[in-house]
Amino acid sequence: MSLPLEIRVMIYELALAGDFMIEITSLKKWKPKKITTKTSQSSITITLLLANKRICADAAPVFYKINFFLIG
Repeated sequence: MSLPLEIRVMIYELALAGDFMIEITSLKKWKPKKITTKTSQSSITITLLLANKRICADAAPVFYKINFFLIG
C-alpha cells in the first residue's frame, strides 16, 4: 500500500462511518458481510474488512471506534 496510514485511516473513516446505532442481538446469527440496523438505511456492508489482511488490520479498529453498537 503506497498511501501513508494516516491517509488510509481517513478513507476508512469515510467509508465505514454510520449515522446510526448497530444492534447485535445474537452473535450466533451475526453475518460478517452485513449488519442490520433499525434505521432508514436497512444495512451497511463491511466487506471492505474482508478485502485482505492488511486492510482488515487497518480498518477494523476504525470501524469499531467510529460506530455505535447496542449488544443485547
